[in-house]
Amino acid sequence: MLALRSIDKPLPPEKGQELLGEAGANWWYGQGLGETALNVGAVVAFPPYAIYLLGNAALSLSGYEPIEFSNALPEAPREQWRSVYEGVTESPGRVTAAIAGEEFRSKERAAARIKEVLREDEQTDTKAP
Repeated sequence: MLALRSIDKPLPPEKGQELLGEAGANWWYGQGLGETALNVGAVVAFPPYAIYLLGNAALSLSGYEPIEFSNALPEAPREQWRSVYEGVTESPGRVTAAIAGEEFRSKERAAARIKEVLREDEQTDTKAP
């Protein structure tokens, strides 16, 4: 609902800046930094992996689910794989958050912070005459 509302009516510049800052902080203090480092390393080690990344980016931008190889695994090994993957990709975000004195931003916490910024904008619109 919040996403549809944001598409229908653009955010004011100050809210856009706040949203952009929140997204950047979520990347820096969350899993984004580790995922980016892992993907860059994989592309350097195996350049055709870039095709997979570009394909998933195109799918995501088109509104489709990205293809994940872990989805082909049975339930128990899939959960183990995701646990290990998240442990590896969360490490850089945990380090940067600790150095900066910030709280680490899990995927759930990051999504909640973005929703809060959008919710604040929605509430100010309903109060305006």
